[in-house]
Amino acid sequence: MKIFFSNLLLKGRLGFYFLGFLFSFCILCSRVFAQPVLPSPNPKVPKNAAPAPVSAPTPAVVQPAKKAELQGQWATVKTDSALVYDQPDFDAPTLMYLPAGQKIRISKKSFGSYFKFYRVKVSQTKIGYITTIDVIPEKGAPPEKGMSRKSKNGKKQAKNSKPGMGKYPPVKAFVQTKYMGFFIGNVLYKETIPGIDPQATMLFYGIKLTGPHTLVTLPTDFNLIIHYGAPPYYSTFSTVKPAGFAMIADWLMMFPFLDNKNSSFYVGLGPLLDYSSFQFGTVSGVVSSSELSIGLSAELGYGIKLGTNWCARTEYKLMWERANYSSYGISIQNRF
Repeated sequence: MKIFFSNLLLKGRLGFYFLGFLFSFCILCSRVFAQPVLPSPNPKVPKNAAPAPVSAPTPAVVQPAKKAELQGQWATVKTDSALVYDQPDFDAPTLMYLPAGQKIRISKKSFGSYFKFYRVKVSQTKIGYITTIDVIPEKGAPPEKGMSRKSKNGKKQAKNSKPGMGKYPPVKAFVQTKYMGFFIGNVLYKETIPGIDPQATMLFYGIKLTGPHTLVTLPTDFNLIIHYGAPPYYSTFSTVKPAGFAMIADWLMMFPFLDNKNSSFYVGLGPLLDYSSFQFGTVSGVVSSSELSIGLSAELGYGIKLGTNWCARTEYKLMWERANYSSYGISIQNRF
């Protein structure tokens, strides 16, 4: 009896396994052979109708940009000393001046909110803006690659090439030109020494570096001047001949207010560095005194061009540090 039930249980298990295998096989076959039923895109097409021809997809048509808009247009400057600005705004810095009659390349589109400007190429990497009232666009300008044309009487004209700057080279604004040169001037030098009036007019000389893109992008005025020898007031208490030197360096931001292509009035403001080292005699022996101070310098200057590459400047300065003093001088500079 026990063997009978064991065989029956074994057969039941085998039957259960067989049914599970059969069920899995049916599911697999239904997934492999079943075809999805899709809705017909045109359910009412006649049985004998010819199939519609299948056309290739039409590629998107990209409209090419107009060549004239990409290349801009030629124009003639009609105003003498026409200003080219850094931005389409009359308050923007002036980059250069263009003489009347000069051929330039301008944009077809105008810019600006209240007043309109054309974009003009100043250099290989710089773009400027000129007012629309200062130029005359040339619609019939010669072709860029040069083509022979026939005049009215039938004669061929010479090939025309791109009009360049010609005999009218661009002239940069005075404050937008870099200059370096020699400075000489008098400084009403002062110190703080108890018991005496420590001030004297001393001759300083040194170098002056002026213009944009020298130390920063904006126009600046850098000065490094020096005086050899001690101020005269040291002789009033020194037991030996005093010696030493004083050096002043300042770096000012320039703000022109009357500017044109040949000259400029401007003001400047910036930090000041004053270093002095003097030796003098006392009853105890020779004493060396060194001092470094930082202050503020303000200037009022005027510059004028001397030909193409030279300029002259004159200026008056007020300086504030350990003692307040002033200076005035001139400089001769060369463009670089």
